[in-house]
Amino acid sequence: MKNFKCPRCSNSISIKELFHFKRKHQTKCDNCNTILKPIKIKSWNWGFVIGLLSVAIPAKIILFYYNDFLLAAFVGLLGGILGIFFVALHTYLSAEFEEI
Repeated sequence: MKNFKCPRCSNSISIKELFHFKRKHQTKCDNCNTILKPIKIKSWNWGFVIGLLSVAIPAKIILFYYNDFLLAAFVGLLGGILGIFFVALHTYLSAEFEEI
């Protein structure tokens, strides 16, 4: 998790910044007040697709084999939570910042 830190002071950057990534996004280090920007901005479009598929596919499989809507909804919800968690974790581990 060395990447989600300020390049100047090595202070950890808030995890809330993970969900604000967009074009021309800037953040400020709370420790040294350096203005930072992500080096490579990753698109959240593929994250949306992964989240949608991680809900739809397990739910459809459970609904097909067990014909239980409540169980399918629960499994779909759990799959969606896990899918979004892993997309956020990947973004958190691979994000790098540079000073402006």
